[in-house]
Amino acid sequence: MMRAQSEKWAKEWTEELYPLSVLADHKAFSDADKFCWTPDAAADFTLRIGHDGTIKVQNTMAFAEWPDSIGKQGGHLHKLEMLQSNKEGFAYLGGRVTEPTVLDPCTDADAWRNGIANALKKKLRPEYVGLYLAVFAQGCAVHMIETPFEQVVSSAIEQAGRGECQRIFGGLYVFDAPSGLFFELSDAT
Repeated sequence: MMRAQSEKWAKEWTEELYPLSVLADHKAFSDADKFCWTPDAAADFTLRIGHDGTIKVQNTMAFAEWPDSIGKQGGHLHKLEMLQSNKEGFAYLGGRVTEPTVLDPCTDADAWRNGIANALKKKLRPEYVGLYLAVFAQGCAVHMIETPFEQVVSSAIEQAGRGECQRIFGGLYVFDAPSGLFFELSDAT
């Protein structure tokens, strides 16, 4: 069964520590690299990475924002899905939770683009200047069969404001758990 985060540690694991471990896999961090969890600071983690030095990372979650959803978008809908899954053993994706929703690749791409863009917009704040932002789009891989992940993320960054993202963040990573779903914003992209 999946947890609906009734325990305090569950939220910290799913929204902080697990995404950091997925990011470490994507970036191929060494076992010798170190991290310090700083939950009360602007940066969730301070990472000491090989020869590159130290970076400070703020983690956030992105969720698809479905049209005609039964709940608030983002984490609230995810919680409803988890509660339904615990109750019935499954939940329907696409925003309705207890009933099937017919979706198409364009709707999937739009839902994730809007979700990632809104996650970015919420972090465009002065206290995050210079931090690296790690956006964990957990579950995005399930929906991005027809549309390239990079295309969805790039358009989400444009929607949030590419220039503002580059001004605020020292670096930007958007990713899901499979190794192929990773996007890094740099001056070259």
